[in-house]
Amino acid sequence: MRSRIKYCREFCDLFPESPESVILNMKMAEAEGYFYIGEKDKAEVMFSDLQKGHPDSIWIYCRWGDLYVYSRDRDFVPDYEKSEKIYRMALDHNLDPGWPPKIPNPWPLENPQPGHQ
Repeated sequence: MRSRIKYCREFCDLFPESPESVILNMKMAEAEGYFYIGEKDKAEVMFSDLQKGHPDSIWIYCRWGDLYVYSRDRDFVPDYEKSEKIYRMALDHNLDPGWPPKIPNPWPLENPQPGHQ
């Protein structure tokens, strides 16, 4: 996990002109790495800082909250209250996940798809 943290940090340092979404994902992966090695306070600070810098990104809240619900570690004990608190922060901001994409229907009801009447 420490190699993940190092990789993400170095990537952001070496490629700061990368698309914002790539940098954001690398920073979230770094924060997750700290969480997984037991440095939860550091992970919390990093996610909080990311949330402040990107208040409209629902994915920060999703990945942050998921840390408290899912793990491969057999001894992991979920903290549903903590994850719900984080997920609700996204709901309080009324964030749109952007999925499914809002694609206009090519065959509105008044003009059914050819062959389907």
